[in-house]
Amino acid sequence: MKPLIHSPKQAGAALITSLIFLTVLTILGMSTLGTALLEGRMAGNARDRNLAFQAAEAGLRDAELYIRDSGRIVGKIVMEADDGIKDYTGQAGKYGLFYNGATMDANGTDWNGIDKDKKSQARWQIESGWDNAIQYYQEAAFKNKEKGTKGKTVLAVNAGYQAELPTAFPMVLHQPEYLVEPFQKSSDYYYRITVRGYGMRSGTRVMLQEVYKP
Repeated sequence: MKPLIHSPKQAGAALITSLIFLTVLTILGMSTLGTALLEGRMAGNARDRNLAFQAAEAGLRDAELYIRDSGRIVGKIVMEADDGIKDYTGQAGKYGLFYNGATMDANGTDWNGIDKDKKSQARWQIESGWDNAIQYYQEAAFKNKEKGTKGKTVLAVNAGYQAELPTAFPMVLHQPEYLVEPFQKSSDYYYRITVRGYGMRSGTRVMLQEVYKP
């Protein structure tokens, strides 16, 4: 009987095949894991942006409430409980109200935004202008008596306004904030409201804008 002779060329073929198959599976697994992680981040970003959008929407409603029911804004005038009526024309940002004159270009601003020579900007485009923005829930936090300015000026307020004030918006890094810009058409006043809403993460911000007539 002749002994069985194995060809040296076939030695280890099964091991090599198994290793190749395992490598392919590893690559497929890592690709699937990477896709799952990316989808998770995308879902988290979308959820955070949606939260910021809801916060901005809440800011719009709060701004409308502030204009309509606080008793502080009459046209382009801010009411003060201690000094009576004051016209803050030319004092951009006083108590959150930015009146840019009859032609809407006072205070170094331009209603329509950056002009062709890039010399003027709308108030909401100027980052420093947001230093005087009205904070959502700020009115409730100061119990309707003080806006939190350095002078602690007591402002006039409608007695029924406090009952309508919102609670703090939950889960966000910063409370929504808004700017109010009045302008006049015929005998009526309109208000451009620009709101910035924030999400849970730094860098997530949504800006909304509307023109509101009480």
